[in-house]
Amino acid sequence: MIKLARKHVLMMSLVGVCMVLALCSQASVEWLYYTRSGIAAGQWWQLWTGHLSHSTLYHCVVNVGVVLVLYYFFIEHFDRWHWGLTLCVLMPLSSLLYYQLNPQFDVYTGFSGMVQAWLSLLLVRSIRESMGINLLILGLQWGRIVMEQLPGYDVDYMKDVINASVAVDAHLYGAALGVLCGLFCLWMDANKQTGSETAE
Repeated sequence: MIKLARKHVLMMSLVGVCMVLALCSQASVEWLYYTRSGIAAGQWWQLWTGHLSHSTLYHCVVNVGVVLVLYYFFIEHFDRWHWGLTLCVLMPLSSLLYYQLNPQFDVYTGFSGMVQAWLSLLLVRSIRESMGINLLILGLQWGRIVMEQLPGYDVDYMKDVINASVAVDAHLYGAALGVLCGLFCLWMDANKQTGSETAE
């Protein structure tokens, strides 16, 4: 019961921070945005906070809504490994990949890259529980990501509501890192189970 309560606190804290930042004026939170120039100047916190800030309230609500759906269906997997990998691997590494591979973009905001990371991580980690469904959803996810990478894909289809182009490369980096972290968690879970059986 205590562990479950901690999970709720962590998730509600994440949602709360995102919503509060989205409700603040843009001028007051711009220093939290991922900016290439800011990171180059040593504002390293943007590697994390860029994911928590959003360009509009609508942008935030959409991402938070998907996060809560993932939490509902995969709540048992939101453990210390999930949160630890999010903070130590997924957030900073996806930002660094964006920094290294997308020099043409100076600003990035939003949790959508992490949404893709969480989706692939959770699907891979729980694949033994429902392999068929998980593989199907993974296939659909990666089909969409490949489609986003095709020449001619309209990255501005949501510009009217989020005041920005869709960062399709952030989706790609997040999903790829999520698969790797999911495989790591799957390996850790298997070792934990083997250790428990040995102890018995």
